[in-house]
Amino acid sequence: MGDMLSFASYTIVKRFGNGDGEVDGLWFNKVISLLNKELKDEYGKDMKLPHYWYFWGDMVSIRDMPTDLQLLTDEADGMKSTFKWVSGRPTGASSDDERKIKSLVDSIYSRYPQTREGKQTILTDVYAYAPYEFQRLYKDFRTDTFEIVDQPFQPLKRHLIKSDFAKAMKEFPYGDFPDLAVPATTVRILGEALMSEDSESCSHDAQALMREFWEALCKRLRIAENGHENISQTNFEKLLEESISELKKYEVNLQKKTISIMEKCDLPNIRDDPALFAFISPSDWGEGTEDTSERIDEILYS
Repeated sequence: MGDMLSFASYTIVKRFGNGDGEVDGLWFNKVISLLNKELKDEYGKDMKLPHYWYFWGDMVSIRDMPTDLQLLTDEADGMKSTFKWVSGRPTGASSDDERKIKSLVDSIYSRYPQTREGKQTILTDVYAYAPYEFQRLYKDFRTDTFEIVDQPFQPLKRHLIKSDFAKAMKEFPYGDFPDLAVPATTVRILGEALMSEDSESCSHDAQALMREFWEALCKRLRIAENGHENISQTNFEKLLEESISELKKYEVNLQKKTISIMEKCDLPNIRDDPALFAFISPSDWGEGTEDTSERIDEILYS
């Protein structure tokens, strides 16, 4: 199936790339993800795509991809990433497999124009088969934060962001990520309190909390059982080591940020609730009283 993977990579770069054989990384990752799914669904073909779920959805594990596909940028996904196919047309895949791959790539090309709207559509369609509803809801939250609106519409934007934030956090899969349960609850409590304030600064702080939590989750998600596929053991161990290290750093930074926010913001929703205030206090990180636990359960499951 490696020959199918090479031909698929080559075909996507040729169809979606420029004259220099280069293609936007976000487009490449989403197109090959859809192609992988549609090959399985329509033809029962598995090209053994090495991939995992990350910041911008499904993406390839570049170290496990064919060597003729090269990454030209520091990041492999997102708005500033670029791939290049550095060789000629690969051989080895059967003519029937080549026909199927080319037909599906052409179909994807016609369905998703390389415009801003097309990019949002393909992101939505890839997230449709992400492992968790939280991922889909976070995408909506992130999209709203990127929208630039005139000053009179800022209150409406904050309202939309607050709504998307709350929806996403209510769907966080606590049971699958117990090591992130305390950070998730902290971010949810702080974020919702910040978003309740009529302040652009508080809104920015809430968005920063959510973005940093999302990054921590993604580094954890890619090593989860349902977060990756066809990654070599060597590269998986590298991802695992990075995940453990990054989670420790994130927890320290979150505690520091929590202290900073509580010092500069009034946040009556937290200060007037002894149970929430006890939970948020990093000196009592994640423990608290029986009342605290009951209050947190109300938040998580309401």
